[in-house]
Amino acid sequence: MNSWQNMDDQVPGGIYLCQVNENVSCGACCGLYNLAEPSRETLSRILARRTMLFKTVLRDADAIEAFGRQMAAEVNGNQPFPEFHHCPYLGLVGAEQSRVGCLLHPLADGNNGADFRGLSFYGGLACQAYFCPSCSRSPRLLKDLIRRAATDWYHYGLIITEVDLLCALYDRLRSDGAAGEPALNGGEKCLEVGRNLLELKITWPFQKNPVTDRVNYFFKDNLYAKPAVHYADAAVSGSRHEEIFKNLVTTFDTTDQLQQAETMIDNLIDEIAFSTI
Repeated sequence: MNSWQNMDDQVPGGIYLCQVNENVSCGACCGLYNLAEPSRETLSRILARRTMLFKTVLRDADAIEAFGRQMAAEVNGNQPFPEFHHCPYLGLVGAEQSRVGCLLHPLADGNNGADFRGLSFYGGLACQAYFCPSCSRSPRLLKDLIRRAATDWYHYGLIITEVDLLCALYDRLRSDGAAGEPALNGGEKCLEVGRNLLELKITWPFQKNPVTDRVNYFFKDNLYAKPAVHYADAAVSGSRHEEIFKNLVTTFDTTDQLQQAETMIDNLIDEIAFSTI
């Protein structure tokens, strides 16, 4: 049994999502993607540098807080969502430093079992007790598919916290009468389809700001609500994929683009539904 499966009965929703394996984890609740340039290359460089610098930091409160201020100063002022805290203690963790995680965690390199998470912006209790809305609200079958299909932290964190998007996709599956456990619990073909889903936020071609629109503010305080879908033709009142388009932050400049987008989603849903047939 995989280590993440051992955690399933300890989290809301019964699917553990945080630290999945050596390459897959999520730091979205810590504002990982809330940067002006949240590309994989940029984030990897920032996280690697932080991890390297933190190795030289004396493990006491003053030194750790000074490190946090320095790292925060390097990114503050250019976040798409200024009130969405980007934690300066996010770094790379694990035996090969191949996934995103908390540099203050007691299991992180150099901490010798000491828990420094109380020095973070939200404090240690939030880090230990908070579970993102995906845990309790996202469809169990899609969460499990994404977790099994994911091969790296970057794509995984972008899609696993998109609660409304995942719910909308699952609703379309159910409304089409094709959803069911066998269709989502299949073998390699099903995992391949799951990886296509992981790519959706990066490959979606109908975003006006394709870099910053990747950032998802998933807290339910309506501080940064996603905008309505923009249709080029004022006579178009909506689409059967309206909720999916909205959660992908979609702008259509032509009616042809709308038709292309509907076909893309239809194909993705068909792939998910029939991947084991």
